[in-house]
Amino acid sequence: MSTRIKKDFTFQAALHFEDRFVINLFELNADMLVETDDVREQNIAIERLSYLLNGQIEDCIFVCEKEKDAIAKYNAAGMKVCVIPEDPYDQIVGLVLLNKFNAVMEGRIVLTELEIGSKLSSLIKFVITSEEAEAEYPGKHWWNDSGCGFQMKSKKAKDKIVPLFSNDDWAEFDLTWKEK
Repeated sequence: MSTRIKKDFTFQAALHFEDRFVINLFELNADMLVETDDVREQNIAIERLSYLLNGQIEDCIFVCEKEKDAIAKYNAAGMKVCVIPEDPYDQIVGLVLLNKFNAVMEGRIVLTELEIGSKLSSLIKFVITSEEAEAEYPGKHWWNDSGCGFQMKSKKAKDKIVPLFSNDDWAEFDLTWKEK
């Protein structure tokens, strides 16, 4: 039997939009189904979400993947850059994050619906379902990977992988499914 739970999150991040750097405050409301009876796994799944938001996404800069010059400049300045497939509108950020959250929880808890709003959108909330997110952004991208890291592979053969966030294993944070 699945149990329904809700959790609210708030995080601050920047956006690169129309050649401008803008700080934004986001609010997320997550509706989830608990699919495991193991309380330890339930706690780990929620801790993984918290780590992603507080340790990775918080204080990053969302930049559209087409903005190559901006990405290079932010990386050169040592800033955390989160490359996303389109301009960083709230609903795009929400679609990507919903996929990533479900990927890292690996079916222990399933985020079924996400409401996302931000200060820049006057806290108008966009409601996104997991089906919409999966259909809109499938494939092998950081937002569909169960790992705790975020990285982008360069398409140029001479370039190396450009790390955007740490690519540490969940074991480093004691957030694996199996006990030691």
